[in-house]
Amino acid sequence: MPVMLEIDYDKCTGCGDCVSKCPGQAVSMVEGKPMLARPDNCDYCTNCEEFCPSGAIRAPFEIVMADPGIKGMYTGLMPAVLVLSATSFLTAFVA
Repeated sequence: MPVMLEIDYDKCTGCGDCVSKCPGQAVSMVEGKPMLARPDNCDYCTNCEEFCPSGAIRAPFEIVMADPGIKGMYTGLMPAVLVLSATSFLTAFVA
């Protein structure tokens, strides 16, 4: 799964909590703001999201399940995609 951390730089205060809580040292500060400097080191633990006091970092992931109530063109089932993150509510939509 490709690592796709989302950082809202308008919300980010540059406190560095995300960097200090990252066990793989994947997140680094660059010019006072965090960035995913070493994506291969990211194990998607979501510490950066959990400990960000301003809510500037999201580590969303998707769970794809077949929804038997929606017919698809090839398999007979259209996948329902659930997008969640460590601090957000569960959101469901059809892909």
